[in-house]
Amino acid sequence: MRAYGLSTNGTNMQSFLENETFGSFISNEMITSSKELVDHPCFVSKKPWKKCSYITRNEVQEALSSAKNASNDLKSLTPYEKRQLLFATAHHLRQNKDLIAEVITREMGKPILESLGEVLYAASYFDWFAEEVVRVYGLSIPSRSPNKKLLTSYEPVGPCYFVTPWNFPLSMAGRKISGALAASCPCINKPCLEAPISKLLLAYCIKKAGWPSGSFNVAIGEHDVINEVLLPSKDIKKVSFTGSVSVGKYLYKESAETLKKVTLELGGNAPFIVFSDANQVKAADELIVAKFRNTGQTCVCANRILVQEDVYEDFVEKIVARAKLLKVGNPLDKETQLSMHTHPSTEKKVKAHIEDAIKQGAKRHLNSKAHYEPEILTEVTPDMLCFKEETFGPLVSILSFKTVEEAIELANSTEYGLASYVFTSNLKTAHKMADSLDFGMVGINDGLPSAAEFPFGGVKDSGFGREGGPSGIYEFLYTKSISMKL
Repeated sequence: MRAYGLSTNGTNMQSFLENETFGSFISNEMITSSKELVDHPCFVSKKPWKKCSYITRNEVQEALSSAKNASNDLKSLTPYEKRQLLFATAHHLRQNKDLIAEVITREMGKPILESLGEVLYAASYFDWFAEEVVRVYGLSIPSRSPNKKLLTSYEPVGPCYFVTPWNFPLSMAGRKISGALAASCPCINKPCLEAPISKLLLAYCIKKAGWPSGSFNVAIGEHDVINEVLLPSKDIKKVSFTGSVSVGKYLYKESAETLKKVTLELGGNAPFIVFSDANQVKAADELIVAKFRNTGQTCVCANRILVQEDVYEDFVEKIVARAKLLKVGNPLDKETQLSMHTHPSTEKKVKAHIEDAIKQGAKRHLNSKAHYEPEILTEVTPDMLCFKEETFGPLVSILSFKTVEEAIELANSTEYGLASYVFTSNLKTAHKMADSLDFGMVGINDGLPSAAEFPFGGVKDSGFGREGGPSGIYEFLYTKSISMKL
């Protein structure tokens, strides 16, 4: 027996959240099957909260058919109609920001004010693409033949499959989906199993905005069940993934057989470089943001702090003083800056990196008692795990350098290439670092450069493709060339 869950028609989000059982979202309806329900406890309280019904293979096929059928409906919309739908989606996200933020925190443990910021960040992408969608222009190309007219236009690539992570369950999806819908590409999103309800609230907002049925589908369930249907399908034209390198390479390999377009954002090992001529107070303040946001669990998190030797000791003092002021606590408390509830993998990684560093001669400054508390290590060397690997936790690893050339060499000595940060008051140094760093994004005197209007993505093992920014919509379009003999 199959039951259809609560429809969004005639309800508000509060009523939608009162439902006890949640399932996948297909053709504008939330569904639950007769399959055994899975407990979905509140991550913060560890107490029973909701239940989830995982999708079956037949239902994944239904989601695929739903997305395929929506293609023509989306293509029939004018850019100005899509513009209004994108603005409406952003409006519904903002209108329900407090409820959505609470769900994000209950599902994955992020401090509530950061969850609120995530909702607003996601909404900003729908706003951005609402403006971009009416500015996708074709070309008229001068021909060398007098009796030919050469034209280009842009067409949607088709249905897309998105796999999104637990650490930003709403905004990572919103960043992909907003661009896809602007390009008339229907989507199927497989959320992380840690935070599926956050994604259903996005589906709620998209439906409420008035998008055609099947424009956005959510498949909640096991990886194999979903991937075995969608990855071999020729109807899926693009895959976009945010997460680990190993999973990204798997998705890339599986997508190759059907020549799908692919975008991958696979994490980083960001250097944060402070030169002696930088505004040290500003650099310290920006490091706190770049390092401790989401308790250090961000892919653009400052991971290797490189400080020029003549300001090294002074800068360490500034960071230690600021880190001591950070409030660790219950993420539902608005005063909390670092959450006591982090992903299970974070605990193992932080402990391993501290133990390895201390064993090799590093010095710890805060003597943290738990993995979610801030800790600062100095006398770090490139041989230590905290330098070579992405910690993904509230651990600050600091080492010194002498010259610009040494800073560049240390910063680039990683297989990753997502984000990097440079602090200097010297324009020549700023330009040299921007040109020399092998990273997709460089923040100059800026610890939080990510924005809807700013292309987001990396190089090397951090992946390829860009989300947001002026080129973001073109990730979902292909160029059609038209030669017309007159």
